[in-house]
Amino acid sequence: MDGVRYNEALARLYQRAEDIQIEPLYAGTPWQEVADLGPILLGLNQNSLLWHEVDNEPEWHTAAAVLTSHAPMTQIADHLRQFNQVTDTQGNAYLLRYADPLVAWFWLKSFGSANAIQILGPISQWHIVQPQPAWQTADAGWHVFNGPDPGASESPCNPFGEAQQQALDQAYRWQLKSRLYACLQANNPVALQRLTPNALDSWLDNRLLTAEAWGLASERSQIIWCALSLTHGDDFATAIDGRYLHWLSHHQTAVFTPDQRLQQYYQTTLEPEGLPT
Repeated sequence: MDGVRYNEALARLYQRAEDIQIEPLYAGTPWQEVADLGPILLGLNQNSLLWHEVDNEPEWHTAAAVLTSHAPMTQIADHLRQFNQVTDTQGNAYLLRYADPLVAWFWLKSFGSANAIQILGPISQWHIVQPQPAWQTADAGWHVFNGPDPGASESPCNPFGEAQQQALDQAYRWQLKSRLYACLQANNPVALQRLTPNALDSWLDNRLLTAEAWGLASERSQIIWCALSLTHGDDFATAIDGRYLHWLSHHQTAVFTPDQRLQQYYQTTLEPEGLPT
């Protein structure tokens, strides 16, 4: 379970009227003071009422995974703790939120899900509900990542190489698109309905790529860029007779960064229209 995704995780777990083994995986580490926000390993018996919630409640699908193993829980906990902090190929250290199903999905897939994933060690299977975009209503169901066969010789495997770094970049992109969609849904629901769910994902990818090519670095600017594209057309920044180029021609913005220019344009001309603040 991911303590960030499952609000007040430890308090809610300890309040349950059933016997659950609870092992915060930040306990006994330098991050012990935020153990409630880190990964939490739970041991359930087969009759636990919690299984029904895990199977059926969306909160659990986005906050937890199901691990199967014949190894003792202490061994699994020790194995997982080695992923609390990982080091990339440049020597930079990161806290890896492997308990977050979204992060784990991209991280584990980066090892090649068609084969046994050696880094799972004593974990025979890691079950995750496949992440679905907010604009897709169908539940994709559980996906299983397989660990090595019992007794198989361990082979060295870097838990955070170049492929894994790229995978976490993809996870961030997914989260960013989810935030963009939530903002557009809140502020421009009518305009957003013009895009079908199948077209929305590629549209968001395209808008983010063009925003980056335009030099926009802040998330606020990227949200404004997508909102303006939705309401004024994808070519709003280049249309000869468009409001943006007209505004630029009447303002001294040469010393501004691309973010500053776009945000200044929005604040002085379009903020009353209900775009994101």
